[in-house]
Amino acid sequence: MLSPNIEHDNTPWPQPDGRVLYVRWEYVDRSQLDYHHLWTIDPDGTQVLTFFGNQNPGNVMLDAKPIPGTPLVVASFSPGHGRPEHAGRLTIVDPRFGPDRLESVRYIGNRSNIRDPWAFSTNGFFAADDEGIIVMDGDGRREVVWRLPPEEAAAQPRRHAHEPRPLVPRPREAVIPDRVDLSEDTGEMILFDVTLGRNMDGVRPGEVRKLLVLEQLPKPRQLLRRHGAVDAARFVHAGADPRHSAGRTGWLGPIRGARAAAGVFLSHWTNASSR
Repeated sequence: MLSPNIEHDNTPWPQPDGRVLYVRWEYVDRSQLDYHHLWTIDPDGTQVLTFFGNQNPGNVMLDAKPIPGTPLVVASFSPGHGRPEHAGRLTIVDPRFGPDRLESVRYIGNRSNIRDPWAFSTNGFFAADDEGIIVMDGDGRREVVWRLPPEEAAAQPRRHAHEPRPLVPRPREAVIPDRVDLSEDTGEMILFDVTLGRNMDGVRPGEVRKLLVLEQLPKPRQLLRRHGAVDAARFVHAGADPRHSAGRTGWLGPIRGARAAAGVFLSHWTNASSR
């Protein structure tokens, strides 16, 4: 196991420089729907870094693989929270523009049912779609080279073609030396002074200027629709005024409870920062 995340780390693939490229599905830490972007990690589990898309919600960036001889990668950008069978748009990402610039993205064609791309070059791709195995060029033109048998396509649940792989040699990726020695009893931890970071001018050590909320309270209307008012109240912070949350049957119960909880939480940190 390389990553200790509480969320999904999916579709890993080695890069030519030895890093492992994967999609990090930040279902819990940030949003249930929006953040499923490309990250890299070294094979020893160190050097976890964002590769692309961390500030751009709206796509699940699946099955990313390098384009030979270039710093580019090809991936399936599956809209929204992701479509079944990893279906999405064939997409090229150029990380040289930076990890969050939209100029880094180029869509190939307009089909949104492409899966499991494999790049021969910036102008040639293997992939799968609803008909079978296809090849595509850089303008989105497509040709089916193998079709699903009719009985497979009509089966319930339906079968799908996946993961086309050319049986040709390819250069082996670089080997990155391990930065850790698991035989040692102790390790090293590096601390960074966050007051030296961006947007931190005038912030002193120990001072709180803003709070980043990593997990939001669920939307009351959604909770009531799914669980009923009493169950919804359980999701409200324990610091909420019980007169507004426990056992109320109207819409305002959980809403007021959530506001009360937020007030308790924020006032606590405001007092702590002022001291």
